Amino acid sequence: MSEPTGRADVAVVCDAATLDRIGPIASTHAAWLSRATIVNIDHHVTNLGFGAVNLVDVTAAATCEIVAALLPDLRIELDAELATALLSGIVRDTNGFADASTSPRTLRQAASLVEAGAPLAGIYRAILEEMPYKRMLLWGMVLHELGQRHGGRVVFACLTQAMLQETSTEQPDADGIAEFIAQAEGADISLLLRELGADETRVSIRTSAAVSAAAIAQPFAGGGHLRRAGCTVRGPLQQAVTQVLAVCDEQLSDGARPPVTSVKKLA
Repeated sequence: MSEPTGRADVAVVCDAATLDRIGPIASTHAAWLSRATIVNIDHHVTNLGFGAVNLVDVTAAATCEIVAALLPDLRIELDAELATALLSGIVRDTNGFADASTSPRTLRQAASLVEAGAPLAGIYRAILEEMPYKRMLLWGMVLHELGQRHGGRVVFACLTQAMLQETSTEQPDADGIAEFIAQAEGADISLLLRELGADETRVSIRTSAAVSAAAIAQPFAGGGHLRRAGCTVRGPLQQAVTQVLAVCDEQLSDGARPPVTSVKKLA
């Protein structure tokens, strides 16, 4: 990352529950950032309110929904390019308006963006439908390792570095798998555990109304929404699987600790 130049009077941070979610600038360039007045715009229920000004609306389906609603107050004219960017964020965060967080307000905001020229069909296809061949191969590998417990109330899969290497893909190519797993019939908790390194695992959590995704992420200093959350577990992938599933067991509160069932042993 290049060294920041000049002095920032105002820093607008979007879609980050904690300041460290914005990446290296929060740590490597903390002194530079500390001189700015931070405006925090977000919709995560776990947002810590770290800004001097905090616009956190946990009823919004996406931060882009909040930003779109701000435009008239900011006297910013909505054009097709801006509308496309904002609608893309809403479509991604709501999984094509299928997520439970989607409200009538979300749909009205999306309609105004379409009226401004955002191509909804094209955005939907690009974000949620189109998939290169090598990405399909990666998804196939991940789904082949699908596991379950509690009679299917917990469904999980792992993404390893070996899978990425074998398919010549990268971490973003796995985006969407967590949502796909969440479609499993009877699943109250669905997990995608991504091996980022030898001692770091990123976990995407999706839940039904019966369980709080944020509560599962919280023991690992993670956060997010009631139905969608994430966390990073320090340790090897197998260790992370064990730890996260243990928290899932506690959340289901049935007292049972059933064995993991999977198509085959995780790599």
